[in-house]
This record gives sequence, C-alpha cells and structure tokens, in this order.
Amino acid sequence: MSPSPYPDRYQKDDFTTHVNITHTPTGFKFYQAGARIVVLQTGEDGIYRMFADFTNNDLLIEHTVLTEAALRKAAIVWLKDHLK
Repeated sequence: MSPSPYPDRYQKDDFTTHVNITHTPTGFKFYQAGARIVVLQTGEDGIYRMFADFTNNDLLIEHTVLTEAALRKAAIVWLKDHLK
C-alpha cells in the first residue's frame, strides 16, 4: 500500500465523532443532527424510525455540538416530559 497522496489532510484528529445514546428501558435512541436532537424508536421489525425531535433551545442548551453528558441530560429532560 502506497502512502497517501494527502497525508496532512486526512489525519485521525481531522474527524469528529457524533455521539448517540440509547435509553435501555424504553429503547429510545437520541442523537444530535445540527441544532436538533432526534429521538428514534424501534418498530416491531427492529428497525429504528424517527419518533420525535426537539431543538437545543427547547431545553435551553447553548452548545452547538453536545457532549455525551449534555446529550444524556437532554434525553432525561425529554423523557421526563414525555413518559408521564
């Protein structure tokens, strides 16, 4: 395998990881897409489908990209409001 023609452009640190979390008891999966947090739920066929979404502003979250802890906090707030 020959060295990359662009070794300085595609380094490991040049990529970001987008976090998604799953609330195991309910099966809801949360991830951030832009300024929105998307909630997925599995169907009877086991495929995840969009269930709901909300904005960072809905929860008064000021960060552009949420950390895992901030995404978990957002998920908890959403679950408390929607699983009554």
